[in-house]
Amino acid sequence: FGAHKMMAGFVLQLGLIASLVPILKAFYPISPTAAALLGPYTLWLLFASALNWRIWQMNHGGIRPPVDNSDGKGKLRALLLASK
Repeated sequence: FGAHKMMAGFVLQLGLIASLVPILKAFYPISPTAAALLGPYTLWLLFASALNWRIWQMNHGGIRPPVDNSDGKGKLRALLLASK
């Protein structure tokens, strides 16, 4: 994130997910508890990947955010429109 390389980060996250599958398959026969303890990490990795992809889409894929904030007044405009 710090380098602003969202797609590179997403590709790395896909690599982590791909490596996690064989790890889970290897751990489960030895220790189902160890495999289960990787569950929260798996969920976090999936969430972070989806978030990273969405941020990349919004910045480079042409998808606009729900409120146009290009002039810095998007939040105020959204509040004013909601109050009408």
